[in-house]
Amino acid sequence: MNAQFCRHCGQPLEPGVSFCVSCGNPVSQPAAPGPPVARPTAPVRARRKPSWIPIVIGVLLLIMGIRIPLALALGEETTGTVKSVEQRINSTSSKLDHNYDIHYTFRTRDGKTGSGTTSMNRVYNVTRLPAEGSSIGVTYLPGLPFVNVPSDQKNMGWSTLIFIALSALLLVAGIRGTASVTRVRR
Repeated sequence: MNAQFCRHCGQPLEPGVSFCVSCGNPVSQPAAPGPPVARPTAPVRARRKPSWIPIVIGVLLLIMGIRIPLALALGEETTGTVKSVEQRINSTSSKLDHNYDIHYTFRTRDGKTGSGTTSMNRVYNVTRLPAEGSSIGVTYLPGLPFVNVPSDQKNMGWSTLIFIALSALLLVAGIRGTASVTRVRR
C-alpha cells in the first residue's frame, strides 16, 4: 500500500480523504498511483491567521497612550475655566491621601467647547489647588478637542508608557496570531 503524507504538515493521510485530519488543508489526489512519497524531514508550519480582538484592543490602548504626547507636541494652547475641584475618595484611598480631581472647560480656536479632568495627588497644601472659576492653561489637539491636557502637565507619566508597551505587545501577538480569544463549548 502506498502511504501518502500531507504536503502542508507532513502527517500521514488515510486513503481517499479530501482534507488532512491534522491541519485541515485540502489534499490533492494523484491522478495515478506512483511511487511512495517520502515524508518531509521537518514538518511545514501552518501560517496562523491574525486575531482581530487583540489587534483592536492594542489599537485602542495605543490611542490612549499617545494622546497626551500628541496633544503636547501638536496641540494648541488656550485658557480653560475650572468648573469643580473634588477630593477623590474611593475604596483604595481615604481623606488622608489628599487626592483631587479638577474638572475644567475650554473653548477651541474655532469656537467648540471642550472639557477635561486632571488629577492632583498628595496635595497637603490646599492653596496649591485651583479655585472654582479660576483660569488654567489647556493644550488641546485641533479637530479633536477631547484630546486635551492642562498646559502645566508637561510630563507623560508612567501610564503613557504602560499603555504604549501593552498596545505593542497586543498588536504583535494579534498580528502573529499567537494571541486569540476562543469560546469554550460545554
